[in-house]
Amino acid sequence: MRRVRRRCSRGIWRALRHRPSVGPRCRDCRSIRAALERTARSLEGLGHTIEHEPVPHAESAQDVVYTLIYSDAARVHAERLRDDPHSFQAATRERISLGLTISDDQRSAALRQRDVFRAAMAEYFRDTDVIVTPAMPIDVPPIDDSAGVLGQSRRMGQLTYPWSLHDGPTLAVPIGFHPVSGMPIGAQLTAARGREAILFALAEQLEGLTHLHLRRPPISVDQTG
Repeated sequence: MRRVRRRCSRGIWRALRHRPSVGPRCRDCRSIRAALERTARSLEGLGHTIEHEPVPHAESAQDVVYTLIYSDAARVHAERLRDDPHSFQAATRERISLGLTISDDQRSAALRQRDVFRAAMAEYFRDTDVIVTPAMPIDVPPIDDSAGVLGQSRRMGQLTYPWSLHDGPTLAVPIGFHPVSGMPIGAQLTAARGREAILFALAEQLEGLTHLHLRRPPISVDQTG
């Protein structure tokens, strides 16, 4: 994780360092880390101050988010899940069913942890403008990937879900391309509540420097026909 300081920009990449082992695609970490390093150097070249620091409570954030999402989904869809479970797509039904096992006490504990995370981030942003993290710790999985839906979604959301607890904005920008698949590597820019403008300004600076947003990956879907 990197962070960008006031009047500059601070970025964050520690999430990759903290959990580099993400299953069979762990080799993707190297290309993601390299792209993030290039981005940090680009930000420094633009006059921003870059520091490497951990995001507070990032290790538990994903579990907190899952607890809240699955418990709320189960509450909303409980009747339909009971009376007509096969009306859900199988992967969706699997996720919602998990929520049925979450107790009220567990949900309340997750809400308290959400508040702890938000308070920590509010303090963090007192002397930080922007946090920069990878969007995903792995390459985009192929459509016929045999990995289980829960495990795969957890792996893919490892670095994005923590920001679902944050009450401020996050914006994603392309910072490179995976060497094997050719699919984009993304970075997340996160700021304090109400500071969307600084994210747009920083993203505009990066895009003006790299022009990566103008490149298309070799695999795309024609949506015109």
